[in-house]
Amino acid sequence: MVDANHAYDYVLGGALNSWRLLSPGGFIAFHDYGYVEETTRAVEEFLRQSSGVFVESASSLAVVQKTGGRQDDSSRPLRAGLRNHMLNPLRSAELELKTAKRELGAAEDELDRLRQIEAEWKAVENSTTWRMLNRLRRFRRLF
Repeated sequence: MVDANHAYDYVLGGALNSWRLLSPGGFIAFHDYGYVEETTRAVEEFLRQSSGVFVESASSLAVVQKTGGRQDDSSRPLRAGLRNHMLNPLRSAELELKTAKRELGAAEDELDRLRQIEAEWKAVENSTTWRMLNRLRRFRRLF
């Protein structure tokens, strides 16, 4: 089971290190797949780098089987799992969309903050004190 630091490098590194120790026909499970973007990306990269076969994804758990060597019928990948694996691009797109919406919300918040600062600055520039300060500066430059 890979479930610790959810950062991409940790998940991918942990999976690759564990994979070497796993016997053919064995399984490795990933927690928070489909819910934590970095974990999901790491599992998908792991599938590209390894000979693993995506078996099943339920709730936030993904199961991958190590193929190769002798296997009996009970350890072969499940057809339902392979069907679920085809949904991974959709899940990835959904994660990307959620991330983009979150980033858009943050950008809109930042834009609102900058607009507020701009409005405050214009109020300062239009103030009597600011106008008098600028007159004093011009007067000092003359002398």
